[in-house]
Amino acid sequence: MLELDSKWGETSESLLQQTIQAENKRLRERFLALALIAAGQSPRQVAKQLQRRRQTICEWVHHFNDKGPGGLIPNFQSPSKPRLTPKEFERLKQVIEQPPRQSGMKVGRWSGPRVAAYIEKEFGKQVSADTAWRYLHRLGFSLKRPRKKFRKADEKAQRKFAQKLEALETAR
Repeated sequence: MLELDSKWGETSESLLQQTIQAENKRLRERFLALALIAAGQSPRQVAKQLQRRRQTICEWVHHFNDKGPGGLIPNFQSPSKPRLTPKEFERLKQVIEQPPRQSGMKVGRWSGPRVAAYIEKEFGKQVSADTAWRYLHRLGFSLKRPRKKFRKADEKAQRKFAQKLEALETAR
């Protein structure tokens, strides 16, 4: 059975108190898991209650046993900063408002890979196609797929058909 190391002097009550006081919701969840383990529940039961994997609960216990309460603090990585400067974003927006052919590309529409290629060519910075899509979205553009147009459709014939259909429906 997995148990908490007594060298840290934590009980289920003190861990519940830390659960209440923790500002970060992930840290609250970890302290709650340890409080339940200290109260005698198995990692499997705790995992089921918290809707986590049993292995995750065991890892939290091992981190606590090795480093104490400080071992439970999640090491978040802040989101990376945009690779483009605000001036480069403004230049990109100006360019993207025009068709790609005007910027020297041999294609008809902008896409993530095409914007990524343009950024690399123009600014010398590599970004993935997904990042380029996010840049497009951030600049106010959205994905629009072309709609099929029936160029051979005859509007007069369509109206005539609709009128006949309506006459049949009313006669029914």
